[in-house]
Amino acid sequence: MKKKVGMLIAVCFCAVLFLSVVSTAVEYTASQSTLPSFTTSIVDSSGYVGEYTSIAVDSKNGVYLSYFDSTHNDLKCAYKPNGGIWTTTTVDTGSGTYTSIAIDSADGVHISYYDYMKGALKYAYKPSGGMWTNTTVDPEGGKYTSIAVDSANGVHISYRTYDYGKNSNMLKYAYKSSGGGWSNTTIDTLATNYGASTSIAIDSADGVHISYYDPYYFSQKYAYKPSGGFWGRITIDSGNNGKYSSIVVNSTDGVHICYSTYNGGSLNYACKPKGGKWNLTTVDSADADYMSIAVDSKDGVHISYRGHKSVDQKYAYKPYGGTWTTTTVDSASDVGNFTSIAVDSSGYVHISYYDGTNGDLKYAVSNSSVLVPECSVSVVAAGVVMIALFFVVRNCRRKEKTGIRFFSSAKPNGL
Repeated sequence: MKKKVGMLIAVCFCAVLFLSVVSTAVEYTASQSTLPSFTTSIVDSSGYVGEYTSIAVDSKNGVYLSYFDSTHNDLKCAYKPNGGIWTTTTVDTGSGTYTSIAIDSADGVHISYYDYMKGALKYAYKPSGGMWTNTTVDPEGGKYTSIAVDSANGVHISYRTYDYGKNSNMLKYAYKSSGGGWSNTTIDTLATNYGASTSIAIDSADGVHISYYDPYYFSQKYAYKPSGGFWGRITIDSGNNGKYSSIVVNSTDGVHICYSTYNGGSLNYACKPKGGKWNLTTVDSADADYMSIAVDSKDGVHISYRGHKSVDQKYAYKPYGGTWTTTTVDSASDVGNFTSIAVDSSGYVHISYYDGTNGDLKYAVSNSSVLVPECSVSVVAAGVVMIALFFVVRNCRRKEKTGIRFFSSAKPNGL
């Protein structure tokens, strides 16, 4: 009996060791080559809610959505912890269009938005576990905002202001270091009072990248400022392109931009490796307007967009080194307005968007990861444990045959 107990202890020890090995954090080797399927749901249906939505994911893969409640004229935020349920809160009252959301390294939440009553750029911040605070960044304007956070948790915002007397609008940039105050500057002045989207991203050296549309020349433009340097601007595509622009920077500081033609005819994509040249391609030649771009941890590229004619929520995906494929995520009524996309650390794709028919905020999540898990380390570790277990059991049997005992037969003192 005691021999069996000893063997059982040894087996249990190996089992615990095995579980501790295989339960360590999963590593990934590459992006999957196939498109995932999606599950859709309604996040908020309390009135007409969900316009100007933006999405971000925290370090624990919790999902945050910023959006506008047009029934109550409020800025709202929805949050769902990984594996949990949605909760919503009002961040600011009387304003909240053109929202953009970002998460810092301490899981603090940052939102830029436009106060259309005062014509001002505003900013809301909530530290992890804390309360929301709001401040005015620029009282002279703030439409088409986009926000990003750098490695030191400095906050960067791109946006537009207007001078109707001069029939012009300005691409502007606001910056606040962690714990500091706001400053802003004009990057480009455009000869029309018609505005369009801006989008901002930060590279690994805290260089700032902005994509934006020039409505006077119908062009997709790009501005860049290295950390501590000066702004430079170029035109990427002048062929009646650039509306609904969105930008992201990958792990090697390559720049990726998606944008549509002026009339929503096609989804276009521009990419440039660090120090390289721009490459332009068409992803969907027939049907695209609202759009957003993201990359996964293995530099696969993901775009959510609305079918301009089909009024569907659509999705395009290109694994690193692969080719583009597209699919429809949601075709229930007029959906896909104000779409925004993010990919979490486990490779699941998250999309927020507005249901224009029903006035609801909707959310889609992929049913599988777009990343290929690395199993070699786990397999080797598991193999080592199983071999060790085999020798333990065999050794136990040999000792049982030779009469060697695992435990002393001596009784404890006093017994």
